[in-house]
Amino acid sequence: MNPIDRPSLRVRLVAVLVAICLSAEGASMPSATTTLRIEGVELEVGIQAGASPTRLAFRYRLHNGTGVALAVFDRGDSHAVATRRLKAGAVAPPAFEVSATDLTLSHVAAALAEPTPTVPRIALAVRVDAGATLDGRFDYSIDADVRRLRWCLGTLPFDAATFIAVDGSEPPVWRAPLAAAQTQRLLCTPWYLVEERRFSAD
Repeated sequence: MNPIDRPSLRVRLVAVLVAICLSAEGASMPSATTTLRIEGVELEVGIQAGASPTRLAFRYRLHNGTGVALAVFDRGDSHAVATRRLKAGAVAPPAFEVSATDLTLSHVAAALAEPTPTVPRIALAVRVDAGATLDGRFDYSIDADVRRLRWCLGTLPFDAATFIAVDGSEPPVWRAPLAAAQTQRLLCTPWYLVEERRFSAD
């Protein structure tokens, strides 16, 4: 073999090994998907698990076919941004609720705490115009005893008179009215079965 060919051969061998590794990684991360269609809104959700089923990657796509702009409550709240725990415009970590071995994750406009704090946590939303699509993603680690989980996303028709723009956010986000927690619509996935790595048919 001509010595000049050896580097190119090594490059090809490395490329093959990388491809094999990526293929093996992909094989260990099966993806489960589900699609919700409710009154003109289509929400596709995918959950991908690694070698450990407790580390999950969520991917979602919302298409707004309602004919009006929607506010989508996946951007956290004003307190998280003010305390620098969240960058304005970024997808927030989900809220969670545990019941026995069931886990519900949610990106919703939360109700105000009682008694009402001096500086309330105001829900932040991204605007999705009629006919537009929103893509988002977040990762979450669950406890080993969780057997099934679901994710809920809150939406509300966007009213320019009641939503207030947040300065310096990218993408642009808006502060929601306090009544959003009571008037939002929740889109919730079927239960995801952790051990089987699939959504239930119910």
